[in-house]
Amino acid sequence: MDAYWQRALRQQRKLPRPFLWAGLTLIASGFAALALLLPPSAGVDAELPPELADEPDAYLQDGTITEFREDGTLHYRLHAERVSYFKRPDGDFTRFLAIALHMTHPDALPWRLAAERGTARPVPTNDPARRSEDEITLHGNVTLRQERTDGGFTQVRSDTLVVYPARQFAHTNQDVMVITETGRASAAGLEADLQSGSMKLLSSDLQRVSIVVEPNRRNR
Repeated sequence: MDAYWQRALRQQRKLPRPFLWAGLTLIASGFAALALLLPPSAGVDAELPPELADEPDAYLQDGTITEFREDGTLHYRLHAERVSYFKRPDGDFTRFLAIALHMTHPDALPWRLAAERGTARPVPTNDPARRSEDEITLHGNVTLRQERTDGGFTQVRSDTLVVYPARQFAHTNQDVMVITETGRASAAGLEADLQSGSMKLLSSDLQRVSIVVEPNRRNR
């Protein structure tokens, strides 16, 4: 892109809201609408000059993105200090800084997720109804938490977590801690079905699953 449009994107502190994307699986492609701001010569196949290679094509500063389902219920609400969209020949992706995500499901309690940074990109899927889905990889003090009406809770902590919001699934192959009102468990990894709340703790040669039971524990 030429210098004029580069300056314009940098100076635009906030973009019009709300953005209505068809599921969090379209986060990376949601900023495709911003391509309308770019001149025709700024094609995907054009090689960026070295000084712009690490610059985003568009960004949202201190923004909130909200999506609703067709019946009007909340699907998710995402807030980040900065959302940067990159359109590249080898695949589009979106980066987040200081991300907070509230995910809901009609048949389950909501989950809240927070992390220092993350990257979303479309990946192929085996589901013939969907060619791709968004894979969000989160890093840095990742916390995933669900609270129940009776005061109980489930909280997952790890340095890395991969989330597939469309099918409510998360996993990590890094050390993880799961904390509830009745105890805590540590493991070498985790696979979690967020809709049902079921979690599979993984072990390795260096890290075995460890569970400590603390009845009536309410420390959050």
